[in-house]
Amino acid sequence: YLLELFDEIHYWERLNFEIPHYVIETYQRREDLRMLRERVLLVVRDYNRILDELTKEQRNLFRDRIKFLDKKITPGLMKLQWTARTLSSYFIDDCRMHARQLQLTIDEYKASSQAIKQYAYQMSEMLLVHIDSRRTYSDKEFREAQQAHQENIQTKLLKLHKEIVTIMRQTYLVFKSDGSEVQHYWLNYAKKVDRTVEEAFRLNIKRSLLELSKAINGDAKSTPNALFRVMVTLLDDTSGGPPQVEFSPTLARLASTVNSVSFQIKNTLSIFKRIPELLTRRKSTLIPVFQNIENDDEIRKIQGMINSGMATNATNLQNYLKTWDTYREIWEINKDSFIRRYKRLNPAVSSFDADIARYTEVANNVQKEETIVQIQFVLLDCSPLKFSLVQHCNEWQNKFTTLLSEMASQMLLDFCQFLEENGNKWVCWHTIAI
Repeated sequence: YLLELFDEIHYWERLNFEIPHYVIETYQRREDLRMLRERVLLVVRDYNRILDELTKEQRNLFRDRIKFLDKKITPGLMKLQWTARTLSSYFIDDCRMHARQLQLTIDEYKASSQAIKQYAYQMSEMLLVHIDSRRTYSDKEFREAQQAHQENIQTKLLKLHKEIVTIMRQTYLVFKSDGSEVQHYWLNYAKKVDRTVEEAFRLNIKRSLLELSKAINGDAKSTPNALFRVMVTLLDDTSGGPPQVEFSPTLARLASTVNSVSFQIKNTLSIFKRIPELLTRRKSTLIPVFQNIENDDEIRKIQGMINSGMATNATNLQNYLKTWDTYREIWEINKDSFIRRYKRLNPAVSSFDADIARYTEVANNVQKEETIVQIQFVLLDCSPLKFSLVQHCNEWQNKFTTLLSEMASQMLLDFCQFLEENGNKWVCWHTIAI
């Protein structure tokens, strides 16, 4: 109203109209009133900025402080005589001081909330599995490497978690003396922070398991790199049967290693308690974080992908073992029994020559087989198996050579005995003839 009045007076003066005396005094104070208005607007802006920066939940949290500021401002709306220059100046300064204090408290609260979000983000990025794509592991090396990495990351996660709890305790000091309603909203805020931390942990576990799944199954664009180094060996059967081609470590042990790493990834979080429980020092009725994450549908789905990839590759590996069945007779046939039967057949020297040459050819064929074979995420080293097969070929050749030598020696002895007996007979006949 005053602004409009001053504009009217301004233009009436330019038109040389007489201005009523009861408004002249007010008009002469227009600069003072303008400055007063601007200062009042500063209070308004301070107050509105506070409300604009707060969400509905945050307004509930700061409701006691906002009410206190409202009490400070209310006299200016209801009682204050604005013509009292000193009193109005004091009122404005006092309102702005309390608004600044509240604004500072809100800024600190928001900075704390932002720090918590940043810590939560860091927690979600610290994966609990580390796989060096340039390296292949034995099962023991993989288990030890992941265990060391998980212990290191667990220490870092625990440090960040403690930082969040410390921030929450410091923030609570602001609301500690407030009423029961504010305490209720503070507990809701603590639960919200707890959900943020749980989501960070869930993302961490999800990404960690996805990393492990990628190492096992590959991705849509490429097959997985070799992760495990497995030896293909010919092992003696403990039950007394013929030797068997086996993997070292066995597929069961390999699956156990991957499952133990998957379990440990999720179990790493078992030491973390709920935020409200740490703040109130009262046991939480909520499901522990690690159990909640373990039951998550996405986590279960990824775990299923890992298990499926392990099962599929186990089938592929077993199918690969069948490619060595062409050499099965080399190690399955009992050499001594076969040689005894072979001896009874009294074979010709040409048969010996053909069989010895056949095993030389078999040994050469074994050497031509691929020594290093990658099947999905498993790098097979067949050198122990090839060495064993070549050794078996040599043993077969030695058996045949030894048998040939024995049979030739026996034939030579028999021939010598024949000559000796016939020589004696000839001497007798000759003596009789004389």
